[in-house]
Amino acid sequence: FSTYAIITTITKVDDVLIKVVSAVLMALAFLFHTRVIDEHRDIDHDNTYHQNRPVQRGLITLKELVLIDVIGVLIFILVALYYGIYTTIVGGLIMLLTYVSKNDFFLGEKIRSKFLTYNFVNLTLTLLLQTLIHLIFLQDAELNTIFWLHLFFVFSCSMLIEFVRKIKLESEESTGK
Repeated sequence: FSTYAIITTITKVDDVLIKVVSAVLMALAFLFHTRVIDEHRDIDHDNTYHQNRPVQRGLITLKELVLIDVIGVLIFILVALYYGIYTTIVGGLIMLLTYVSKNDFFLGEKIRSKFLTYNFVNLTLTLLLQTLIHLIFLQDAELNTIFWLHLFFVFSCSMLIEFVRKIKLESEESTGK
């Protein structure tokens, strides 16, 4: 919601509630989509080292996750199309990059073994998602200084959260890669 606060300081926003709901739906659909990709990519590792997770316990199947994901991606695409050419372009780029990241940027273990590079490249999706949300509210490509400062702030916070999330005590570390 910091995006809403920033945007309303620089411009008048019409239809605020529908735009907030649209932005939240797109963000949730994107986040779910990336989690489904991770579930597929890490299935063998999780089967071995994380047997208490929902897929491994049989609470939900990968097939069911994909079905929910398809619905979420359709919502994401429809909302992007609704808000115009800029949101459609950025939304399409996000979906393209999720496909590329799903395949580890076609570099496999070369990039996964480089923690900072791998996470930095994956977090470019966060930058694009934040840009997309701004465009929902602004509906044009006029992205001024406060936008760039806010984007930097969001990206920096996302980087910190991602790094802290990956740091574990030695006793919590799995024996897998």
